[in-house]
Amino acid sequence: MPPFSFRSSRSYKEFGWDDSKSVLLVVGGSKAEKQNLADTIKLFDIAPKRVQFRIELKSVVDKYSSTTTTIVDNNHTWLMREDAIGLGLSLGSRINGDGTVTLHVDVSEQPQGALHPTLTSGVVVIKNRATSRVLLTAAGELFAGIDTGAQKKIGGWPAGSGITLTPIEVKITATIQKPAN
Repeated sequence: MPPFSFRSSRSYKEFGWDDSKSVLLVVGGSKAEKQNLADTIKLFDIAPKRVQFRIELKSVVDKYSSTTTTIVDNNHTWLMREDAIGLGLSLGSRINGDGTVTLHVDVSEQPQGALHPTLTSGVVVIKNRATSRVLLTAAGELFAGIDTGAQKKIGGWPAGSGITLTPIEVKITATIQKPAN
């Protein structure tokens, strides 16, 4: 396959592209037509917004703590597996118009000897450059807002379900990043 694909055009002598390099080739046409094309391309060639997360895990029972930083594109999910304590964490992020970040939090725990992991899910909203603590209780309940005093149950198993998990605290700091272009 040739590096450039060409099409005929009424406005341009040659109009071609190379998908492997993300390049357009325009030959001919007036200065105004070329500027109009450049302005149109700018409308579509926009880098996605991204969120930087600082995630701190802590399990007092397991005497375990861990901190990581990651960057996630808007409307994407970040996955983490911490085999040392049998924990899986998934953060699905969405940047809202008011500058907050909505997180869909999935916490899965698979204690040693268990055949299947136990999944607990919830939704939490974090302000830009703010931190929220999420707590998974031994009964499989998921709480957020612990550090603000406005503790709220955001998900988990019903009371009396017989679930026994290792309590885990997850501190999440979200910082919205500006697009690169």
